[in-house]
Amino acid sequence: MPGCLYFLAVGIAHADDAELFEVVQSFLYQQTQSLTKDGGEVVIEIMPTAARFGACVQPSPFFPNPAQRPVGRVAVGVRCGDQGQQVRYLQAQVTLYGHYVSAKRDILPGSIITLDMLEMSYGPLSSGSGEPLQQKERALGKLVRRQLRQGAMVQEHMLQTAPVIRRGERVQATVQGQGFEISREGEALDEGGIGDTIRVRIGAREILNGTVIGEGRVRVQ
Repeated sequence: MPGCLYFLAVGIAHADDAELFEVVQSFLYQQTQSLTKDGGEVVIEIMPTAARFGACVQPSPFFPNPAQRPVGRVAVGVRCGDQGQQVRYLQAQVTLYGHYVSAKRDILPGSIITLDMLEMSYGPLSSGSGEPLQQKERALGKLVRRQLRQGAMVQEHMLQTAPVIRRGERVQATVQGQGFEISREGEALDEGGIGDTIRVRIGAREILNGTVIGEGRVRVQ
């Protein structure tokens, strides 16, 4: 479902300028559609300017910086004319709103996230410091890096995979193929959580890389 759009254009005094602002609005709306999720909204505010732009024939909006993410304070250029001879620049503030995972209570560093620690909240998503989690499942079983206050937005960089294998532990290294499975006991040379790649020493000399699939279990690549 596409996000709802609120367009706030401040200080429009001329029809030509209003048309230009609408072109920029539509451009930014299209650029943010892939970022909005179920029930999400995008708010676009075009910054006021003292300049009067006048008519713009065949307007073609673009980002001056192609790598620019269309969230937060953004600059938009508009080429005017058959050959794009004139270029005009506008500033806009783009804010995404949606549902995100938040702390249901204070969570101490080193805690393992469980479902009862989390709740869903609604508000601006573009905090500038990182991407918020929008599904509780992505946080379950993760280790909290720093204290989370009640109501705080939970972001990916605040969590890390909780280790289920410690360095030096004995593990079962499994090799799977079509119609067969072989398991060998080895020693973990690295610490790792579910999905991490670690090294396992088999015997005296053989070292294999594998993916952690559970406590004491590694699938060899």
